[in-house]
Parts: sequence; C-alpha cells; structure tokens
Amino acid sequence: MDRQHKKNRARNKPGTRIRHGGSQPGLDQADEKSLKAGKKLGNEALQEHISGASAKRDQLLQFIIERLQVQQQVQGKESDALRNQNEWYRAVFLGKPGFHVPDPGRWAEAAGGMKKAGEALCRGDLGRATQILERALESESAAFEALPEQVLNRLNSGQAAAHEGPAAGDGVSEEVKCPTRTPPPELRIADRIMAVQPMQQRVAMKGKRPHDWWTGEDEKEEKPDDSA
Repeated sequence: MDRQHKKNRARNKPGTRIRHGGSQPGLDQADEKSLKAGKKLGNEALQEHISGASAKRDQLLQFIIERLQVQQQVQGKESDALRNQNEWYRAVFLGKPGFHVPDPGRWAEAAGGMKKAGEALCRGDLGRATQILERALESESAAFEALPEQVLNRLNSGQAAAHEGPAAGDGVSEEVKCPTRTPPPELRIADRIMAVQPMQQRVAMKGKRPHDWWTGEDEKEEKPDDSA
C-alpha cells in the first residue's frame, strides 16, 4: 500500500472528518429537525424570561417612583405644618393625644431605601432590589405611623402608606437577575427628600415652658402646671 493510498483511507475514515456547517454526523433528518426545533424553543423561552424580567423591573421601578412622589408630597405638608406652629402649638403644649412636633426629616430613611432598590434594579439585581424595597416600605410605614395629627389632617386619599409592593416582586429570590437599564431621573427625588434634616424638639410637653411662642396674654391664659 503506497503512501498516497494510506492518506486517502485516513481521510475517509468515519469520525475523522470535521464538518463545517450542514448536517451533524450521526443524525438523520428527523433528528435534525427535532434539534432545530429544540433550539428555537430554547431561544423563545430565553427571550420570554428576559422579557418577563424586564417587565418586573420596570413595574417595580414605577412603583418606587410613585412612592417617592408620595413621600415628597407628605414631607412638604409636614414642612408646611412646621412653619405654621401657631395652628397647633397649644395642642402640643397641653399634651393632646396625637399632637407633637412635625419632623420633615423622618422620610430620609424610606427615601434612601427606595433609591437603593431602584439602583439595584437598574444594575440588574432584581432579587436583591425586592429585598431592599421591602425594608424601605417598612420604613415608610413607620414614618406614616409617626405623623402628628395636624399633618394627617392635611393629607388626601392618595397620600397614604403603601402596605405592600406590587406583585412583580412576589417569590423572587435574591439571586434573580434582570436586564440592566439607565436609572430614571425620578430617582433623584430621593436626594431632595434626604436633604431635609430632622428637626430638634422645639415644643415642651405639658408642665414645662414651651419654646418662646407663648407670650403676653396667651401665657397668662394657659399657665404650665409646675407640679406635673
């Protein structure tokens, strides 16, 4: 057997040829169709997963923006109440239930958590974002519960605590990812909320002299009870 003949035999030996495109070795026509169909279904499932994760991300982002807007509105009403202390200082001084000094800075923790959750979503950390959002909602609820009556009386029906997030975050583990995106500019609302500093206690409770708001006739009419 000459050298050229050996080369031809080796070239034609089964399993030694490299196929560039075309049918895969060992598959008949039916198998190839099944393989192609499986790849197509796999790609469709992947696209469906990506689309679903993107929808969840955007739904949660919209929810976060809405909560930040509500927090900013309520913070504004609390700031307005603080500037109009003449409307409520008597009730605070006398210890009327539910009345205490407004504190617009109470919203910083909730707003900061909302912003972190939004940034996590935009980084693609869907699962992590839902956990941060859950804690931010707890902070928001605590802020609403701490509102004094004179501020609660100013709120409308749309300015209330969100008791839970949207269903998009249900059953999402921390490891779940989503496509990244550019953070929406509305997340900057959180920065404006956090820029408002907490207020120091300015009104004493019953039995002690209040801040220099009671003077003249008012001070004579409502004398503090020194025995308290």
